[in-house]
Amino acid sequence: MKLKGNNVVYNNAIALGGDEYALTDWTAINNLIPTNRWQPALLTTNNRQFILTGPGGDVIVPIHLLGGQFNIGGVSGVSDQNAPIISGSICGDRSGFDGSVVTLSSVVQDNVGHVTESCQAGFSLSTLQSVQPFYFNRPIFSINSQELIAAFEVLDKKIPGQYFGSISVNNRYYFLENGVVTYRQLPSQSFTVQINYSPEFITDINVDTQKNIVPVYDTSLHMASGSVDFNVKATGYFQTGIQMTFDPKKEYFLNKVKNVPDDISLGSKPIPYFIRCGECSTSSIVENGAIQNLAVSPVKYEVSSPTEMFEFNLTVGYEGISSEDIETGTYMDTFTVIFEEIM
Repeated sequence: MKLKGNNVVYNNAIALGGDEYALTDWTAINNLIPTNRWQPALLTTNNRQFILTGPGGDVIVPIHLLGGQFNIGGVSGVSDQNAPIISGSICGDRSGFDGSVVTLSSVVQDNVGHVTESCQAGFSLSTLQSVQPFYFNRPIFSINSQELIAAFEVLDKKIPGQYFGSISVNNRYYFLENGVVTYRQLPSQSFTVQINYSPEFITDINVDTQKNIVPVYDTSLHMASGSVDFNVKATGYFQTGIQMTFDPKKEYFLNKVKNVPDDISLGSKPIPYFIRCGECSTSSIVENGAIQNLAVSPVKYEVSSPTEMFEFNLTVGYEGISSEDIETGTYMDTFTVIFEEIM
C-alpha cells in the first residue's frame, strides 16, 4: 500500500465493495485430509489493534479483519445445498459459496473491527468423492482511506518510509471422516500490512496578491522595462515540493485602466508581460504575453530535503517596450495560479 499526502493506493488488494477488500494473493494450503463433506469456520483473533511500526513511530491503523475466503482449487461437482455438520453461531448474511470460493463474514467485530466471535458457515459442502476440501485461503478486511490518512496525521514525527504490522489469522473447518464429525484448525497465519508513507501535504499557500511594477526608462533607446517579485510561501510537509498550473489560454497583457473606478478595458496599447521563476523546473513561464510550451504542463518547485516550509519568488515584468507604445495612465492585469503537492 502507498500513502502519499492524501492519496492512498492499494497495491495488493481486490475491492469487494465499499471499504472491503481481499488480498490479491492466496495462501496455499497443503496436506488436508480428503473428505466428501466439510464446513468452513472462522476463529477469533487475539489482536485488538492493528499497529504499524515505522521510522516515525507506531501508528494504530483502522484496518478491520472481517472474515476469510476458502478456494476449492477447481474441484468440480461441489454442492453447498447441505445442512451444516455442526450447529452454532452462523457467520453473517454475506457468507456464501459462488462455485469456487467460500466467503465467510463474521457477524461480530470489536471496536477496532477484528473478529471477536467464532462462527461457522450456515451450510456444508459435499462432493461425490473424497477430495482435499480447499487449497487456498485469504483474509477479508476493511479499511477507510480517510481514516487511514487521519491515523498518520497524528504522528508526532511525520517521517517517510516503510511502516509494517501484522496480526494473526486463525481458521478451522469441520469435516466428516469415516462418518465421524471432526475438525482441523489451520496453522496460524500472519496478515501483514506494509505502507509506503510519504507525508506530502499543503497546509497553506501565502502569496503576494498585488504589486506595482515601477518602470525604468532608457532615454537613449526610448524603451521602458520593469519587474517585481511576488513572494510565495508554502507551509505543510514536503518531500518533493509543489507544482503550479497556469492558464494556457490566457493572454498575459497589462491593460490600460479607464478613469472610471473599477472599469478595466483594453487600452489601445496593451503591454505584454513575462512570468519567470529562476528556481523552478521551467524558469520561463510566460514571455511576451504568451505561456511557453514547457509551462503548459505544471511547473515544479522542488525542495532539496523534507521541510515544513519554503519560499520562492515569481518575477513578473515587461521589457523593451517602446515609449511610443505606452500611454500615460495605469495598467493592470490579474492571473490565477493553482498550487498542488507533487504526487
